[in-house]
Amino acid sequence: MFNHYNLGSISKIVIRYSDNASTSTKIHVSFGNEELSSQPAGTYKTIAGKGEIETFTNENSSYGFFRVAANTANLYFTSLEIFYEGNELKSTSINVSELGLNNGDSVNNVTDTIFENGDDYVKSSYSKGTGNNEPKYYTDGASYRMYGGNTFTISSSKINILYICIVFGTGENTNTITCSNGTFDNGFWSDSELRNQVTFTISGTSGNRRINKITVFYYDATLYAEEFLNTATCSNGVNPPSVSGWSTMSSKYTNSLFEVEQDILKSANANENGTVIEQALARYHAIQSNYSHSTYNDFLGLNISNSNLLLVSLDTTNTLIPLIIIISSLSVGFFFTFRSIKRHKEE
Repeated sequence: MFNHYNLGSISKIVIRYSDNASTSTKIHVSFGNEELSSQPAGTYKTIAGKGEIETFTNENSSYGFFRVAANTANLYFTSLEIFYEGNELKSTSINVSELGLNNGDSVNNVTDTIFENGDDYVKSSYSKGTGNNEPKYYTDGASYRMYGGNTFTISSSKINILYICIVFGTGENTNTITCSNGTFDNGFWSDSELRNQVTFTISGTSGNRRINKITVFYYDATLYAEEFLNTATCSNGVNPPSVSGWSTMSSKYTNSLFEVEQDILKSANANENGTVIEQALARYHAIQSNYSHSTYNDFLGLNISNSNLLLVSLDTTNTLIPLIIIISSLSVGFFFTFRSIKRHKEE
C-alpha cells in the first residue's frame, strides 16, 4: 500500500523490485480519488522475471491516490517512479554502509544527520526502546540491525517529508514495522499529510530488520509553485484569489520550504509561459500589482508595486509538466552543492 499526500493527478507508475521476488509474485496497482486502505479489486499483474520493471498506466489521469499491493509479504521494492503534473521530486539519503562504522558498533542513542550547505537537514535517530538488544551496525548485510522493540525516528526542522523509502540489507527477518503516523509497507512510508517527524518501531521480541539505506523525499519549490497555481486562482482575471488560500500559501512558504527553496522561488523570472515556478511568479506579480498588499501580503518580499504581467497572469490555466518521483536503491543525485553526514551519540 502506498497512499500519499495529494499532489495532483497520477498518470503512470513504474515499479522495480528486489531480486528475491519469485516469478509467481504478482503486483496490483489501483487508482482512486480517495485513499485506498483496503485490498483493491481487480487482476494482479504477474511478474515476468526477477527484478524486471512493471509499468502501470492510469487511464483516468484525474485520480489523485494510488495503492500498490502484492500477493506476497516478502516483496521489497527497490525503486518506484511516480508520474505527476510537475517536475522531479527532490530527495536526500543516508547510506549506512558509507559512514565508516566498524562491525558490531552500537548505534543506540546515535543520530545520523544529513547536512546540506552547512545546515542540518534530515536526522535519523536510533534507540534500544523496549528491546533486549541495542541496535548495531554489521558488515553482514551492510546495515543497521534493528531488533524487536528498537525504534528509529526520521525528522527535520527544515523540510516537510512527503515519502520515505527504506532499502533493507540481506539476511533479515520479517518483523513487522509500525509507524507513528501514515502507512508503511514494503519499505515505503507515506501519509496524506506533510510531516516533519516519523517514528518507526520494530515489533516482536526476537528477530531483526536490517536498514541499509534511507531516502527522504521532500516538499520543494516546484511542488510549492504547482500548489500555488492551483490555490491562488483568479477566474479569467476578474474575481480576486481566495484570501484564505493566499494565507495558506504564505504560511507554507515560510514554514514548509527550506531557505534554498525559498531563494529559488524569489530569484526566478516571472513568465506566464515558462516553467511551473516561472508561471507561479507571474501569477504572484500580477496579484501583487492588482490587489491590496494589506489583503494579499508580499510574503516573498519582492516589493512589487506595478508589473507588466497583469490580467493575463491571473488566468487559472497553466501548462502542466510530467512530474517524476524516483525512489531507488541506487545512488541519488542531489540538488545541493555541499552535502555531508555526521553522527552524534547521546551520552
